[in-house]
Amino acid sequence: MKDKYYELTLTLKDDFVEFIADFIANIAGDGVEIGRGKIIVRSENSVEFIKDAVNSLIGSLGSPIDIEYKIEQKDNEDWIQKYKSSIEPIEVGKFY
Repeated sequence: MKDKYYELTLTLKDDFVEFIADFIANIAGDGVEIGRGKIIVRSENSVEFIKDAVNSLIGSLGSPIDIEYKIEQKDNEDWIQKYKSSIEPIEVGKFY
């Protein structure tokens, strides 16, 4: 596991989310999170090529699709360990 990962957030109209997300899933090889008017791709490798590929796809369609891109580099944390350490056991009385 690397110390950092990249997160690419694409903000666009809901009408195009499924289409663009499907394209990204085919080229990225990483997980794609789909939300309302938003697609998020996280990868330990650079995500700049995804942005370039989406721009190329849009250019070949003939009609523009407005997309805002945001690329961030974030600290990679062990989320499973963080979750485990946040759980506290509880004690309950007798029950059926």
